[in-house]
Amino acid sequence: MLITSFVMCHQDDVLDLADLQRVHMLYLSQAQRECLMSADTREVRAIVEPALQCIVDFADHVRYGNDFAQQSFQVTAT
Repeated sequence: MLITSFVMCHQDDVLDLADLQRVHMLYLSQAQRECLMSADTREVRAIVEPALQCIVDFADHVRYGNDFAQQSFQVTAT
């Protein structure tokens, strides 16, 4: 439902690639707020956030090759 309402509101706002990127970032911000930042989804956020941090750490390691990122790759099963 979130995607459909967002597309309907912004379908005329995209004229070029820069507009598409802007609208996409707006959608991601809205989705993050609604899906991960509300009190109702606190449990989901607690599960998803460590996985997302692992992705960011991995991307830093791949991009920069620093040892700091490599040390933080510890995914624990719960």
